[in-house]
Order: sequence, then C-alpha cells, then structure tokens
Amino acid sequence: MKKSILICGLALLGLTSCKKTWTCDCTITTNGTVNKVTTSIPDQRKSDAKTICSDLATSANNNATNFAALGVTQNTVCEIK
Repeated sequence: MKKSILICGLALLGLTSCKKTWTCDCTITTNGTVNKVTTSIPDQRKSDAKTICSDLATSANNNATNFAALGVTQNTVCEIK
C-alpha cells in the first residue's frame, strides 16, 4: 500500500510543470542589419512561455508589413531559452 501511494505520488509530481521565468531571445533582421532583443517571461510553464515568445515574433512580423511600402524589410525570429 505504501509503495502504491509513493509510486502514484511520484507519477503525479512528474506530470506537473513548474512555473518559472523564461527568456525569449529574438533576432530582428531589418534591411540586412541584425539586432538581438531579449525579453523575460516570468511565472509561466514552458509551453505557455513558448506560445508567448512565438506570439512576440508573429506580432513583430505582422507590424513589419506596415513598413514594406516604405522599402523596409524586417523579419523577426524568437526562441525560448
């Protein structure tokens, strides 16, 4: 009985995700010039932090289309660390 409870407890602990502060590193290329930006994402699970980081890149790339008419090309790639 004690072994069963211990095994169940360990299995449950293994299924939970810890919230922590993640770093989202973005590389922004504008007309051939490369810039790096780091953003802190506090108190999130890894899967949620990945989504937030990905949304940052998507938002930046969507905003970049507004500058295309002015001859500015920009691409943003972000990854969680």
